[in-house]
Amino acid sequence: MEALLQQGWLSRCPPDFQQAVLERGKAQRYAARDFVFHLGDAPAGIYGIAAGTFGVTVAPERNVPRLSLLLYPGAWFGEGPLMTGQRRRVATQAHTAGEVIYLSIEEVNALCDAVPAWHRLFGMLAFENLAVAANIVTDLQLRRSEARLAAALLRAAGRTVLTLDRALFPVRLSQAELGELANVSRQVVNGTLRRWQAAGWIEVRYGEVVVHDPERLLDRTSD
Repeated sequence: MEALLQQGWLSRCPPDFQQAVLERGKAQRYAARDFVFHLGDAPAGIYGIAAGTFGVTVAPERNVPRLSLLLYPGAWFGEGPLMTGQRRRVATQAHTAGEVIYLSIEEVNALCDAVPAWHRLFGMLAFENLAVAANIVTDLQLRRSEARLAAALLRAAGRTVLTLDRALFPVRLSQAELGELANVSRQVVNGTLRRWQAAGWIEVRYGEVVVHDPERLLDRTSD
């Protein structure tokens, strides 16, 4: 559980709240490709990633589901129904084998009943994840395909508006999946990754891309 106290929303909360969340939370394990929840599922609680990688998929009305974000240890997700009481508007799936801490809606309510001021901390989680979502929208509004791909690769490696200084993870996505994240074709992904590898900014390995020079990639996001 160390990752939850070192990275992400819970790490920025008061120690007494951290202890209460971890005491009430229940560990759940997932195999790769298992769904934590699907689009349209009934309201439920929140999840904090203790180990592994999880992917968030969105499906706007009349569109096919698309991968939008990879989540790493320390990240929390699933807070939407806490705020709205509505069904799930995204799906979350284990990208690798992983473990989460699950805090049910009932447990969230019990915590807030015990200490009403803790309502604000759950609101902070919603605000932080909204900031990440807004950052994704901004990335997708970049006009140049290379800029969108650079932004998507950094995001897939774990760099978001909330984790600017975090060490980056190897990106274990296919070129088709990277293209989906960046809204570019697989051909664009292939050619651009080749150029970046030749420049020494990244390394394309079997089944993964390793970012060696994030600052150079960040420069490419200029539009």
